[in-house]
Amino acid sequence: WSLGFPQVTAGATVLGPHLGDLPDILNYDDIEDSRKQEILNQIPASGSSLDVDVRAPLVTLQNRNFALGVAYGFLGSHSVDRDVVDLFFNGYTTGRRDYTVQNTRGSRATFWDFAAAYGRSVGPVSVGATGHYYLGRGLVQTRAFAPTYFPLGTDVQVEYVGVGADGGHGFGLDVGAAMEPVPGLTLSAAVANVASSMTWSDDRTGRRIVLTNADFQAQDFQSVLDRYDESEQDLGTTPTGRFAEVAQGLTDDTDFPTTLRLGAAFALPGGLTTVSGQYQDNLTEGRLSGSWDRLLGLGVQQRLGFLTARVGLSSDLDDANIVGGGLTLGPVDLGLAKFTNGKVDDASRNGWMASFGLSVRARRL
Repeated sequence: WSLGFPQVTAGATVLGPHLGDLPDILNYDDIEDSRKQEILNQIPASGSSLDVDVRAPLVTLQNRNFALGVAYGFLGSHSVDRDVVDLFFNGYTTGRRDYTVQNTRGSRATFWDFAAAYGRSVGPVSVGATGHYYLGRGLVQTRAFAPTYFPLGTDVQVEYVGVGADGGHGFGLDVGAAMEPVPGLTLSAAVANVASSMTWSDDRTGRRIVLTNADFQAQDFQSVLDRYDESEQDLGTTPTGRFAEVAQGLTDDTDFPTTLRLGAAFALPGGLTTVSGQYQDNLTEGRLSGSWDRLLGLGVQQRLGFLTARVGLSSDLDDANIVGGGLTLGPVDLGLAKFTNGKVDDASRNGWMASFGLSVRARRL
């Protein structure tokens, strides 16, 4: 049997600024005006965005042909207009009436994944299936609305509204097969969520905050977050007004897509070096898949005594790629990768992905 806990993979990408700029952006009251302007200059005219993807198999247990697992997932995305950042950094410019906020919006999904798997050999082929029970924890959409300007341009109001569905459930079925046609070469194919369904609660909750120049001048982002959180209210099944506008499309395409995965691995003579390739393609639509619909990856793994090292390159077959590596030392597994995910208005989308895992294996005497 083998036991793994925890195993966490987390990735984040930012358009324009770098991930290292986020602490200064969130603590903007402590930075100099020159630093604020430097950050503003990095934000494209259409705004910046942050995408976060966390997958955490917290516990996995395998005994012979059977395996059980519990994992947590978090998918979040938020875009923000450059004018909104300017308001927080510098406050409202008296008389100005052309602030742009329509691209300031976000979404978030959190869920648990309880899985049970069975595999066995049928002749030269190993086959397996995994059943999933998905427990949705939350589904959220937010957006800012066009500013309202006071007479004579003395002040501004910006309304930010969020709507959420608290809870959901669903299922999924994965199937796969692998074989070794010649010594050292392993070929595999799998389809994740070949059958699946995800249903979210019809009950809605809402949050709302209206910001004025007093809030922007106070430069206390934490108090803004606190007021927003404290505004939570039950909306029932039929939100009205601004809440109804934000709720539109909340549960659309909130499924796990059917995903084809093909793989090949070849162990070079001696068994210390393995070269592998992977192709992945989403066959159906689904917002719970992460940021890439397609992936082609190549990697090399080298065993060095009690240490195993890995390097690899992946591409979405367009303008995005990941370059990374990892180390396995006994029960500890570490990984780090660099994202480059295309450009918008000459600004790059870049970020990092990190992974950590622990595993214990034992043999029955």
